[in-house]
Order: sequence, then C-alpha cells, then structure tokens
Amino acid sequence: MSRLNSSLAIVEKGFRGALEEQYGNIVWLSECMKSMRANHNLLLTGSAVAMCFEQQAAMSLDIGEVEKVMLSHNPYSIKALIEKGARIWVLSEDLAKYSSDLKLIDGVEVTETMAQLCLEHDKVWFW
Repeated sequence: MSRLNSSLAIVEKGFRGALEEQYGNIVWLSECMKSMRANHNLLLTGSAVAMCFEQQAAMSLDIGEVEKVMLSHNPYSIKALIEKGARIWVLSEDLAKYSSDLKLIDGVEVTETMAQLCLEHDKVWFW
C-alpha cells in the first residue's frame, strides 16, 4: 500500500446517534472520500467492531406516530466501502470480546496492533 496521501480513520465508538447531524458519520464520510478516489481506510476498535458483523437487520425508529426509516446501517456502509477499494481492519483484542459465532463481513481484516497501520498511512484521524 502506498503511504503517499493516504489516510486512516480510527473509529472507537460503534454508535454516535441516528437523528443528530452534529456528529458526521465517519463511515459515510469515508464512502464519500473513496468516491473521490482518496486513498482512505478504516480501523475499527472498541464497540465499533460491531459494525463489521454480518446479518444485522436495518432498523427504524418510531417516535409517537413518526417513523424514521433511514437510520444508518453500518454493515451496508462497510460493504460499500470494501467494494470501493477501502481496507477495513478490526483489532483482534476487541474482536475477541464478541461471540465467536458472529461472522465478519467478507473483506474485513483482523490486525494485532494499530501501530503498524498508523505508520503505513500519511494521515491518521481518531474518531
């Protein structure tokens, strides 16, 4: 992987809110960056590892009689990122906290440490 003009977003929070626009969804932003041909990748740590499991249903939110059906669905976004050429890693120690019955989305890689990934990218952002 070329380090030149590359970026790595390290994401540790699995959920930042569904209705508020204040927190830009880094997974969505990453999709935008890849669409513009940016050399951009993700490392998911902590509870963000849960974004990478297969077979998660998309959910809606009902508030009274109002239904919000367009909540972000991270597994779909992760798959879209991989299709656009992004590399996505999860930390092995964080993955170990989940059931071994859960299957990672095809293309998600497991890494032992974030240090080497940081060295391999020109810019590193922590979200």
